Amino acid sequence: DDEDAGFTFPESDDALVRASHELWEGEVAHAREVLARTDLDAVVDVHGEATEVRDIVVHMVEEYARHCGHADLVRECIDGRAGQ
Repeated sequence: DDEDAGFTFPESDDALVRASHELWEGEVAHAREVLARTDLDAVVDVHGEATEVRDIVVHMVEEYARHCGHADLVRECIDGRAGQ
């Protein structure tokens, strides 16, 4: 019966949105800097197992994509647009 399917959203706060976007942009810039100086072919120990740094980066991209998908579902609930 509930139109918002259990979601409740606070009123938008433009200052918070701008600050959050700036924080995200800073994190992206930092990640790009680290990646630029990283040897993707290097092998590191991850829990006792030899792992290429490239595999770790690919995993991180996959995780990021999943979270973007989750955010897209929330956005669809807010504005009703789907499939774009």
